[in-house]
Amino acid sequence: MTYLFAPIVFVVIGGSLFVGYTLDARRHAEIRAALDERDRAIEAESLADGLVDDATMSPAAAAE
Repeated sequence: MTYLFAPIVFVVIGGSLFVGYTLDARRHAEIRAALDERDRAIEAESLADGLVDDATMSPAAAAE
């Protein structure tokens, strides 16, 4: 009975978590824009502090 009823209960609980969850194209675009803005701010801050990501450095600059 454990192998039958426990999974059913957990699936119902998990499914109920999606009630009211709406993510449409408009909301996705808002979230994506906010994340892009956050990334630009972090990048600008790190460049202002003189920190440079190794992935963006040229091989010659990385060797110094």
